[in-house]
Amino acid sequence: MITNPFTQLELNVYQKRTLDILEISESILLRYGYSKSTIDEIASVAKLGKGTIYLHWKSKDELFQALFHKISAEIIYQVLLEVQKDKSIVHFDKFISTIYRICYDRELIVALFTKDTKLLGRFIDKKNSSQSQEMKFKSLTNSLQMYRQYNLVKEDVSIKTQTHTIHMLLIGIFTYDNYIAEDLNINKKVEILENIIRNTFVTDTCIKIEDSLYNFILKSLKNLLYFYTDQALNKTIK
Repeated sequence: MITNPFTQLELNVYQKRTLDILEISESILLRYGYSKSTIDEIASVAKLGKGTIYLHWKSKDELFQALFHKISAEIIYQVLLEVQKDKSIVHFDKFISTIYRICYDRELIVALFTKDTKLLGRFIDKKNSSQSQEMKFKSLTNSLQMYRQYNLVKEDVSIKTQTHTIHMLLIGIFTYDNYIAEDLNINKKVEILENIIRNTFVTDTCIKIEDSLYNFILKSLKNLLYFYTDQALNKTIK
């Protein structure tokens, strides 16, 4: 189930139209793939003039970049809701596996990880904005620093190495089905990832989540949510 962070906001007419266009763009992209998805088709389904779409974005690439920002905001919001509901998810192994499980439900995010050129075409070769990449890397790095401070994550290697290792693990588990014939359901994959993270990163003394760490994770998620919401709604032509 997709949770919608945008329903919590007071949106102006321009922002509401932005979201409407992005939602239509997602369905068209999933149906036709990047190469066959056109501004004309999006405008037609949205019942808008083609020029109106270009009032928001200068190109199809910029529109789809905004779409991925919207999806990122929805994923982060869902993680935030689960963390607020269950404090134990903040344990590092559960936290990373929860993010993976939620991302797994979004076909376009899976396509990014697996480099699905049939769905994303040449868009797959375009990097996320450096600001977006920097935000993700910084958030994970800061979180690792806090986990290490509370002796919940090992300090046997550098934070940079841990950050790269987590990214490698996520890429590996997303692309697993492309190389191995045996079919593993999502629950088994989550269990395997959680065990790997626990055995690789988590200290033997990891028991309690302190309120200060819990609040830090909540704040980090809210900052990421604000960033991607802003990117999706406001980083357009006006």
